[in-house]
Amino acid sequence: MYLKTINKFICILLVILMFLTATSCGDDEDQSVSYQTQSSISTMDPQLCKESAELTAAANCFEGLMRIDENGKVTNGFAKSYNISKDGLTYTFKLRNDGLWSDKETKVTADDFVFGITRALLPETKSPFAALLYSIKNAEDVNAGKKSSSQLGVKATDDETVVITLEKLDHNLLYALANPVAFPCNREFFNSTKGKYGLDRKNTLTNGSFYIKSWSTDTSLMRFSRFDEFSGTPATLSYFSIGYNRESAVISDNVINEYISMGSIPPENLETAKKSGSNGYSFYNITYCLYIDPDFAKENPHIAKALLCNIDKSTIDINLPIYLQSAKGIVSPSALERDENFRDTAGDLAMPDYNVDKASKLLDDNKNSRNKLSGVDLYYPDNQDFKLIASVMAQTWQKDLNAYINIKPVSETKINTNLKDYTLAIVPIKSNDNTAYGTMINLTDYGVSGLSSLISGSVTADKTTAISKLKQAEQKLIDANILYPLVYSSECYAAIPDVSGLIFSRSGSFIDFRKTKVDD
Repeated sequence: MYLKTINKFICILLVILMFLTATSCGDDEDQSVSYQTQSSISTMDPQLCKESAELTAAANCFEGLMRIDENGKVTNGFAKSYNISKDGLTYTFKLRNDGLWSDKETKVTADDFVFGITRALLPETKSPFAALLYSIKNAEDVNAGKKSSSQLGVKATDDETVVITLEKLDHNLLYALANPVAFPCNREFFNSTKGKYGLDRKNTLTNGSFYIKSWSTDTSLMRFSRFDEFSGTPATLSYFSIGYNRESAVISDNVINEYISMGSIPPENLETAKKSGSNGYSFYNITYCLYIDPDFAKENPHIAKALLCNIDKSTIDINLPIYLQSAKGIVSPSALERDENFRDTAGDLAMPDYNVDKASKLLDDNKNSRNKLSGVDLYYPDNQDFKLIASVMAQTWQKDLNAYINIKPVSETKINTNLKDYTLAIVPIKSNDNTAYGTMINLTDYGVSGLSSLISGSVTADKTTAISKLKQAEQKLIDANILYPLVYSSECYAAIPDVSGLIFSRSGSFIDFRKTKVDD
């Protein structure tokens, strides 16, 4: 009880701090927004940013070659223009010549973009979204440590020109360049930080609409001020803040009560927030799949197939809350491919039918099969709705197959980080750029024959062929008994009615506050 009281006090204190540092006013010069999220900011290094709060902070403090506009379309960022060669393999970007870094002295040059992209692809950087840049010449080999970074197809021909040479056609390259993974990094400043780049305000240099005004690692509260020397379109807000709160329900209450301007909220709270008068935003960009360890599935195909044939999807679907939808594929329903909805065009996948006799025979025909399932646990995201889904599957396996599998809760962060430690798990799959390719490229290390060639082949193909190849890649993962799509979920946000002009990335993973305003 004492600990709960202390935690509640800390939450209230954080809200008060955010309110004091981000009180909105009618005067444009003093407008501000307070944003609260369940993910904290551990780095401001764009090449390493992974969590929603980190990506949001980077998207506002850095200016990439390209950016996403309010209509979800890619547009010029720091590049004032670009040209694509006839064969589609060479992109030449002409940069603005009046950009400054946040020290207000150092000019932003083409080398900063070359260095940022190169850092993202160095194996020692371990950038979580490096794969978005794999179409660049020698990028994948550089990332694997097989080739030197000097062989990478990214060059600065002068201070205002960046030339990117591709190994293969990539119709999604411009969108990739609008993501933090491709944001610039000043080489001299980076080297001066001696391994501390992006870890605190002192060791972070930015070139975007906002800069870091303050960063409290104790309260996980960051305040960002408008960078008046920014050479692009100036931000409307004078400043905004990002605060961390582990209690998602509390974030929803804080928005409803207008203690904060906006927050990332759990999908199950979206309707309540809307009914209270808040503006709600949702992106069905996450697919939760049953994951079977690829090594286990390869060594025991009959067991893996039996488990998938013994999933009663109808029982799962009938118990789903309103914010979850029955999944028909691995790629989420909001994902695009060449600006076309992938799921609508590709259609549903062929899923294993619920067949008790077939599942039982697979186990009966292979001795000791049930013994191999002894002690196997099914891990699920620590949430009551996913607990119910895991329970339904485990109970069905026990009833139909005499397979006793325990279910265990674990945080989504641990599931994503420690996936190879689990034999069975319910895992979230999403794409940072909200494309089918961006989703599938993250699934190539499962050892499925022909998977990588299908995915990489989609990059150079025409739209119809690309969608077909990516759907075939999805089907391969199901046929290999590694992934079984269960449900689609959404990433949700709520904002007080006075806040407008929010620009979300295509996947909803981060927010651009440049055009945000607060009405009187």
